[in-house]
Amino acid sequence: MKERLTQTEKYKQTREDLLAAARELFATKGYHTTSTQDIVDRAGLTRGALYYHFRNKRCLFAAVLEALREERRTTLLNAINAAEGSLWYRLIEVGCETFLDSLCNQDARQIVFQDAPTVLPPDVWHGAIGNTTIIEEALGQLEQEGSMKQTPRKGLARLLCGAFLEAGIYVTHADDKKAAREEMLQALLFCLEQLRIPPHQSEHLSVQPATDRDGYEHMDLP
Repeated sequence: MKERLTQTEKYKQTREDLLAAARELFATKGYHTTSTQDIVDRAGLTRGALYYHFRNKRCLFAAVLEALREERRTTLLNAINAAEGSLWYRLIEVGCETFLDSLCNQDARQIVFQDAPTVLPPDVWHGAIGNTTIIEEALGQLEQEGSMKQTPRKGLARLLCGAFLEAGIYVTHADDKKAAREEMLQALLFCLEQLRIPPHQSEHLSVQPATDRDGYEHMDLP
């Protein structure tokens, strides 16, 4: 006999069902052409259930966006920690590639880059793309290791966040997304390469290499 769900489990399941239904519809139909009735019909729930968990459609959209952000964060962390090679390769090359790859699915393109700018305040939208604090931490790790020049990290992190944002918009609206992804990857790597200290020079710097790969599991990566 199937076990009955507790109230807490029912609450969580209902919320997850609403998020799943909304995400599917927002990704395929778009936010503006998806009604709350569409969402509850897809989830097999009532409008009362929707408004019990979310104040309105916009709040539900923000929750979907946050779920996407968390997925991207986990994917990025896993890719960095699974990669072999130098800290520079893992944080810069693997990081950039993984971010750009995350733009290739319909969910990210429609929800993050097409609808979110028109639905949510700029700070909320920008927070779904990246986090300047995280980029700043990564720059600090590379400087500490000796593979990156000393930089004005706070300002540079904001500029890099903007570059990632622009790359996402470009790939999203490109006719040939594969070619656009490669173009943006090469451009990002070119810019970051200008900050790199060649390995044969960094060997002579009196810094403690940051080689602990597991340390990145605590970074709130975008």
